[in-house]
Amino acid sequence: MYFKQSDFFTGIAHGFVKNFMANAEKITCADGDVVFRQGDETRYFYILIKGHVKLRIGREGHTVWVINHAGECFGWSSLIDRPHYSASAICAAPTLLMRLEKTHVRRTIQSDPDNGLIFMERMAGMIGDRLLNCYLTLSSHALIALQPTDGTRQVQEALERA
Repeated sequence: MYFKQSDFFTGIAHGFVKNFMANAEKITCADGDVVFRQGDETRYFYILIKGHVKLRIGREGHTVWVINHAGECFGWSSLIDRPHYSASAICAAPTLLMRLEKTHVRRTIQSDPDNGLIFMERMAGMIGDRLLNCYLTLSSHALIALQPTDGTRQVQEALERA
């Protein structure tokens, strides 16, 4: 393997991880390179070896998540029957990635259901962590919006600062 095994793979059988990585391709990206765009057909699952990738959504490209720790995964849409990526992935520094073709990963998961289940549970946990982070961000903005106003535009000014 090209990266320090993260918590994502801890406790998963070595043979499963070896099969999982068997067809992995190491790719190098420059700062500003687009790994995939929101709406592109899902083809690959990615694991960060080193670097910095921003996940962005919408036409304005608002960053919703940053991948910057070795072993972090992204492109999960490719593994759960989503036909298109739900965000764009853009390198924010020179970056080294493992790229895994989705049909290979899915075959590996199906060929070893016990370890495949652990892998999918870890992926669900990762997605859940990201969702909770989004909830926290949204709730902090909602609290600002709920502050009473005395007519001095303080709510609007508070939102502009946020």
